[in-house]
Amino acid sequence: MGKDVVTSIRIDGELWKEAKVYAVKNDTTLGELIERLLRKELGKSK
Repeated sequence: MGKDVVTSIRIDGELWKEAKVYAVKNDTTLGELIERLLRKELGKSK
């Protein structure tokens, strides 16, 4: 696996709030959630 990258992206504010709540309820971070969803969408596993 490659190195972590720090980046900025624009996301709808309400969607971001929902994602933060989801992450807290599922004992994960937003970064981990986004990475997992990207891997799923791109068809790649860790």
